[in-house]
Amino acid sequence: QAGALEVTFNFSPDDPAPEELDVHADNGPSSTYPYFGTRFASTNDDLSPDSFNYAYITGTTQTPPGSPPSTEDNKNSFTAATGIPERAESAVWKYNPSTQDLSAQWTNTDGSQPTTHLVYYAPDNVVIITGDVAAFQRNFGTDNPPVVSLKQARSLRSPC
Repeated sequence: QAGALEVTFNFSPDDPAPEELDVHADNGPSSTYPYFGTRFASTNDDLSPDSFNYAYITGTTQTPPGSPPSTEDNKNSFTAATGIPERAESAVWKYNPSTQDLSAQWTNTDGSQPTTHLVYYAPDNVVIITGDVAAFQRNFGTDNPPVVSLKQARSLRSPC
C-alpha cells in the first residue's frame, strides 16, 4: 500500500514465538533512528495494571533485548526533534508466525515485563502501548480506544 511503513525483522524459523525483536523501519523518515521502537511519555518509565502510563511508537536507535528503557535520552526521534529527554526501547516486539501479528512488550526499569496492549489513540492519530487500557481511557477521556494489532502485510524475504 502506498505510503505504508515497510519494516524488516529477523527470527529463527525454529522459534514458535519470537520475542525481543528489533524491527527496522526500511523506509522510515530517519536513518539516525532506524528502529521502530517505543519511547515513554508518562509519569515514570514503567507500565502496569491500574496505571494510565503509556509509550508512543517512535524511531529509536538499537537497545539490548530485554533491557529497561535506555538511560541515554538522545536515542529516539522525539527527543532529537523536541529537546525533551525521553527514554526509549527498540527490542520490544513479539511476532506470532501463525497470525503474522506484531505485538509489543515493554520492559520496566526493574526488569519486569508487564502485560501490554497496543492502542490506537485517535485524538493524536498515534499508536501507543499501555499496561491498562481502561486506566488510559479514564485519564485521557477517550471513548473506547481500540486495541489494535500490527499485521505483516507480505513477506519480502524469508526469516534467517
